[in-house]
Amino acid sequence: MSEVQERLQTARRRVDAAQCLHRNEFESDAINRLCFGVLESARALLLLRDLTPKTHKGTGMKLGQHFQNDVEVGLLTKLRQNREEADYDLWNPSSDEVEMWLGRADEFVDASAHIVGRE
Repeated sequence: MSEVQERLQTARRRVDAAQCLHRNEFESDAINRLCFGVLESARALLLLRDLTPKTHKGTGMKLGQHFQNDVEVGLLTKLRQNREEADYDLWNPSSDEVEMWLGRADEFVDASAHIVGRE
């Protein structure tokens, strides 16, 4: 299995883990997993262009440069900000908020897998 496929598989597992956490009302932890799921999915896309940014911010910037018409490029930044608020500022998102982020992250990973499949 290629590294791109491994990263996509990891992304899907992290989004699935977020769903489990959400079902058990661990909303802040679900946001954390969603952030890292989208990050892995973004890294898989960037590997298609032989790009390996070292930071979340760099990953988001490169994603915007290379895939702005293909995926919701701002999602990674939004989830990272939410993760930091949940992890460091004790923000507790509502169930509805997590449900919305779950849907968007799921779409991001699906779109990434579609892009990988056609290249």
